[in-house]
Amino acid sequence: MGNKSAFARVPNRPLSYDKISEITNYRGVFDSVSSLPSDAEKGDYAHVGEDTYKYSNGWNRLDPQYFINPVKKELIVDYLRHIIYLCDADGNIIKASASAETIIDEVMDQIANDPVYLKEIQITINEETGETVSLEKGLVDTIGQLETIRGETVSLEKGLVDTIGQLETIREEWDSKSSVHNATATISSAQESWVLDSDKGAYIQTIKLADILETDYPIVDVCLSDNYNTALSELNEYGKIYKILTFNGYIDVYANAPTSVDLNIILKIDR
Repeated sequence: MGNKSAFARVPNRPLSYDKISEITNYRGVFDSVSSLPSDAEKGDYAHVGEDTYKYSNGWNRLDPQYFINPVKKELIVDYLRHIIYLCDADGNIIKASASAETIIDEVMDQIANDPVYLKEIQITINEETGETVSLEKGLVDTIGQLETIRGETVSLEKGLVDTIGQLETIREEWDSKSSVHNATATISSAQESWVLDSDKGAYIQTIKLADILETDYPIVDVCLSDNYNTALSELNEYGKIYKILTFNGYIDVYANAPTSVDLNIILKIDR
């Protein structure tokens, strides 16, 4: 199974790295105070035996509970910042992982400080052939494709606008060629105005109407009196009418019986 000491472990003992975010400034373990790094900067940490030292205008020994010596080949977890550190076989502290947010921040800083960084990152675009492109080119190509899609969307939108414009033109042309006017006529209650057509089983009244053509298909309605009782009688009589045919200069009104009151009608003619 191999040497167990070669495996990193999460220690069961409590770690006293109260300032774990500063552990990246850790300089290592030294034999004596005199051997501590002379190029130390403010905030650096180091160990001499079991004692922890912090540099600030010189190396200063900290309370033993402030830092606990890292154990070689030990896994150290920063639960606050979600970062994992390793203490290697030589006692050096190495950042082994970081949260996605931390990684993104570091990458963005790298890109900002080194424009060539994007060209150095290669991404695989074809697993079978192993073809790769730089991240920079991949981004440029993607942006180009998005621009193309946007252009196609604009073209589609323009096509719809043009089509709607053409339909509006057609409607306007149709309206300019179309004319709507009303004609009025009176269906007489005189018995002699009605002629019985035995073959058709209908009473027919012919009414001259100069404004009508055989090709017209007018909308016809009865004009009722303002008096309720009179209007009710007119509606009942109009119920006898079941068809009106148009001809050039006249109309034929078909009824199942002669009307007993005169009926004024209006014809809406749309040509």
